[in-house]
Amino acid sequence: MEGIAKLVAHSQKVTIERLEKRIVHSHESLARMVADGFSEQENVLTAKLESEIQGIEQRIGAQIIGTNNRIDALTDQKVSWDAHTRLAGRVTRLENSGRFQK
Repeated sequence: MEGIAKLVAHSQKVTIERLEKRIVHSHESLARMVADGFSEQENVLTAKLESEIQGIEQRIGAQIIGTNNRIDALTDQKVSWDAHTRLAGRVTRLENSGRFQK
């Protein structure tokens, strides 16, 4: 009976040791899987952020170019209006000078 008890105790000890090894191995495997998952998520998020940043840079660049074009157009219009005003003033002076009769 004593031999059977020793055999059963030894068997349980071996079984518990194997179970502990499996638990440690499964924890390590789970930790690796979680770490790999985080790495993949980080790569995906980094790629998305880079894409978004690039899109924002392009939109801002287009807006700056559009603003520059509007400033250029306003400058051209201002110059044209100033030239028109000066020309209208000259015509008015010429008409009032009497050189040209209507």
